[in-house]
Amino acid sequence: MKDDFKKNYDFELRLASETEIMSLVGYLARKNWERSQKNENDIELYANEPETLDIIAKEEKIILDLIKNKVLVQDYKKYNASIFVYNYIREQSKGVIATITLRVIKTKEGMRSLDHEEVILDLKNLKKIMQDEKLHGKGRPKGPGQRAFQKTIEVDKYLEDNPKKDMEDICKKFGISKSTYYRTKLWLKGKAVL
Repeated sequence: MKDDFKKNYDFELRLASETEIMSLVGYLARKNWERSQKNENDIELYANEPETLDIIAKEEKIILDLIKNKVLVQDYKKYNASIFVYNYIREQSKGVIATITLRVIKTKEGMRSLDHEEVILDLKNLKKIMQDEKLHGKGRPKGPGQRAFQKTIEVDKYLEDNPKKDMEDICKKFGISKSTYYRTKLWLKGKAVL
């Protein structure tokens, strides 16, 4: 099977370089910023350019810490496409971890997060795959997105040191709605991650 993948796709599985990891982190931080700009309740909505750059830099640091510099790359050189596979990993309690595997595809047209449902990819139609993420299904997604996972993990980490705080204020501070936080927690519990 491995030889067929090499022959048919010029496939290689490897660890991402530091440059690739920083590119992925930059992409994820920018996407988080763009999503936060659509939330009218987000305190970052009215940030000026220097503040925006500072917020994105802080987001990059958080993401880099969460993925722990371990990113696998599935290279499909014949199609000039790579899929970055990474985990958000967090210890819930002694001997219990949350590990959420996420993926981003990179082509000559840019990068795009892959949904959980996108397990079959037609590499011959990369342009279709790279279409705007909003075109992939209407309505509420079947599961939380990458930003929801990340922000939920950040809130949980904060709650460890500040357990008796107002959830509305905490969620606002981290740029996630309280309902999204609780939906993500419920989804993770249903998947036995928490």
